[in-house]
Amino acid sequence: MNAGERWKSKRESLGKTMAEVAAELRISQKYIRGIEEGRFDGFPARVFTIGFIKTLGSFLEEDPEPLIQEYVSQVGDQGANDTQQTVAVRPQWVEKAQERGSRMVYYLLAALAVLFIGTALSWYSSRQIRQVSLLPVLGPKPVPGPAGPQHPTADNASSATASPGGDNLARTAPSVAQEGISDNGVAVTAGEVSPPFQLYLEANDQTWLMYSMDDADPLDTMLYPGDKISIQAQRKIFLKLGNAGGIVGTLNGSRMAPFGKKGQVRVITLGK
Repeated sequence: MNAGERWKSKRESLGKTMAEVAAELRISQKYIRGIEEGRFDGFPARVFTIGFIKTLGSFLEEDPEPLIQEYVSQVGDQGANDTQQTVAVRPQWVEKAQERGSRMVYYLLAALAVLFIGTALSWYSSRQIRQVSLLPVLGPKPVPGPAGPQHPTADNASSATASPGGDNLARTAPSVAQEGISDNGVAVTAGEVSPPFQLYLEANDQTWLMYSMDDADPLDTMLYPGDKISIQAQRKIFLKLGNAGGIVGTLNGSRMAPFGKKGQVRVITLGK
């Protein structure tokens, strides 16, 4: 029994298959089989082959010298020049590292896709729910009129006749004096409306708005379709609309007349 056969018997007595030893030592089964059978054709350079023999001998707790001598006597001068041969070995850890790298690329791309979708959804949601004030707009509240007989205007007279039995159920919008309004945004002052004021504004188009209450510092914001804002004041409300036709108002429970046309600038003052 030569040294290679003895090493094979030792491996089998340890209960190790050739594949298990190859995986543990990271040596190709081809080279382990060649060492056990004493055939060294196709092996890499001498320095690597001797390294394989020593590694396998250490694993089996065997003296590697007899096998090294057998290898040298069989190969002779072949393989003495290590620089002329390359090692055809692909360590398993290289393949595993490449596999892990591929998985990391997939995970990174998936994370970036999720981040992009989340950002897009967040931006879209903020556009839909963005409101300066989220106060609920309740139904119109009746405004107590002055004592004594009422003298309806032409508008509310026509509304009254539209109700059966003469019941004036339809309320007309409080009148707002329109004198002096022009496309360049001249201030107007409300008439026939008594404070305190409770004003609800709702945008049906993108509209820039500046407003102030009771001579406080003005605030400005951008309203988008569906946005609502509630403004309350004891004496005075100042409004400047960048798109007068893109917003409708409800003052003290009654719908106001249109502020103007789309794209027009309007400056409106309610109260004094």
